[in-house]
Amino acid sequence: MKKHHTPSITTPLAQALLGTAALLAVPAAPAQTITLYGKVDLGLGKNIGADSVGLQEAIGSRIGLRGTEDLGGGWSAGFHLEHRFTPDTGAQTDPVRFWQGQSTVSLRGPYGGLSLGYQYTAAYSLAQNVIDPWRGATVAQMRTTWRGGISRTRVENSIRYDLRSGGLAFAASVAEAPREGSSAGPRRPVSVAANYTAGPWLLAAGWENPANANDHLLNLGATYQAGPARLAFGWSRGSTARDDSFRAVLLGVTYAVGAGEIKAGFITADTRTPAGAVRSQVRKLGLGYVHHLSKRTFLYTNLARDSRAPRERVGYDLGLQHNF
Repeated sequence: MKKHHTPSITTPLAQALLGTAALLAVPAAPAQTITLYGKVDLGLGKNIGADSVGLQEAIGSRIGLRGTEDLGGGWSAGFHLEHRFTPDTGAQTDPVRFWQGQSTVSLRGPYGGLSLGYQYTAAYSLAQNVIDPWRGATVAQMRTTWRGGISRTRVENSIRYDLRSGGLAFAASVAEAPREGSSAGPRRPVSVAANYTAGPWLLAAGWENPANANDHLLNLGATYQAGPARLAFGWSRGSTARDDSFRAVLLGVTYAVGAGEIKAGFITADTRTPAGAVRSQVRKLGLGYVHHLSKRTFLYTNLARDSRAPRERVGYDLGLQHNF
């Protein structure tokens, strides 16, 4: 008689999914909610600077789990875990950090919320990621250039405070100084930001000191909804870790047409040495179209040209994204 051995679950992703299934299988208390969500994005394209076409993502695919528990009296506790992966190979995006998207525990009340862990900076989530028509996705995105390579998207060992009141959103975050031997600077990363929505207007501002002695970045932006068109303007000014000055101006428009959206954007950015000499100049132009198949699924195509690339300055993509 043959003995059948149950295979062991050893990979981190398998263990995480098993744990998620177990959580969802247990009936939650009336005061607790748990949500499983995700995004899968893949298409064909050629990145700026590349000379070949291949499968690539327009934005990071992910699977996440978040939950909240009502503590009464206007207070709640929660957590947020998000894993990133590459759908073309199934591998995790970061070979070391499994919860590469974020991993936090939080407490919220009548006077705002406090979250601890590995999370987005205040300036990124409330200012830097709301002005770019592509929100940092696809070859046409403007966000990377607008940030000048100065600011950070996420920080570990951080504490973040959030407050929302009417159309105002405010956040401030601070993290532990990088450990000895890290490539980051010696200071604590600090970030403060706010945005305000009133009618067709959205105004945003963010300031960040990533960690080094000289680097800092100020982002100011606004969007205006004029019928089917959403107009965007962004301005940034800062200093790099080696004390170079940085300035950038971003212009963008998103125009709704039928079941789709046409997007266009232009950004100009300059980095100069302390003596005033030009270190680098960027002029980037992007054009794109999104066609919604449903509320969760859409097709996209984009074309962009970046003057900074030493070769193959034009990039393009064509892909599909599904959200759940």
